[in-house]
Formats: sequence, structure tokens, C-alpha cells
Amino acid sequence: MNAFLHTLGTVVVLPYMLLAVAFLVIGDVARTRGLFAVIDVVLFHADWIVRWGMFGSPVFLTAILVAGFLPSLQRIGSVCLSLIALGSLGVICALNSSRIGLEEVIFLLPCIAVMGVSAWQVVRKGAPLASTSKAAPTSMQTQNNQLPSDGRSAN
Repeated sequence: MNAFLHTLGTVVVLPYMLLAVAFLVIGDVARTRGLFAVIDVVLFHADWIVRWGMFGSPVFLTAILVAGFLPSLQRIGSVCLSLIALGSLGVICALNSSRIGLEEVIFLLPCIAVMGVSAWQVVRKGAPLASTSKAAPTSMQTQNNQLPSDGRSAN
């Protein structure tokens, strides 16, 4: 079930991520002054998309998708998916030119659901992201638990 939810979340968040990237590029183009500056910005972004985005984005999304199927990486994959959904929502809401109404909230509900389900999967695991191994006993604990050399109890 976790892998299915993770796969569904990855597919659902992809259009929102692309929309957020489009908002960022359009915002960057809108801030320029003059025709040559617009052409420069458009060519810069097109160059980046051709060099990195065209190959890096599918690899990154595939890695996040595969992380949902590996039990040791499910938590990290859910964190990444939740952060992508949160970032996409943040960009879409921040760069929106009008107040967010009911229609926009309905449009954003799937992305909000992906963020919530991914965060729920992270919290549900319960173990911290760091190491979960037990610490070695201290020297005082080992001294209290040792028996005398003749086999009698310590009391």
C-alpha cells in the first residue's frame, strides 16, 4: 500500500511541479527590461532545461519513485515527495496574481493531499531518520551487572 500511495503521489505532484517551474520562469522573464534581456533570460532557461532539466528531472523523479518501493528508503522518499509538494504549493500560491479563492483551493487539493499523505507516511514510521541502534552500556552499568569471581550474587 505504501508503494502504491507513493507512486500515485509522484504522478499527481508532477503537474504541480511543472506549473511551479513555469511560474518561476515566467516571473523571471517578466522582471527583465528590454527585448534583448528577455531573449537572454529565455535562452538561459532553455539552455539549462536542455542541459540539466531534460535528463536530471526524470532521473530525480525516478529515484524518488524507486525510493517508495525500497523499505529502507521509503521514509526519505516520502520526505522528498512532501517537500516537492510543499515547494510547488508555495510557489504557486506566492506567485498567484489574485487572491486564492475556492476554485484555486479545489485545484490545489490533490497536491495538498500528496503533501499530507507523504508527511503521514514519514510520521507513521515512528523511528528517527538518524541511527536507531541502542547505545553500548556504560562501564558503571557493566560493573553493577557483573557477578563476583566465586559465583555468589553481588548482594
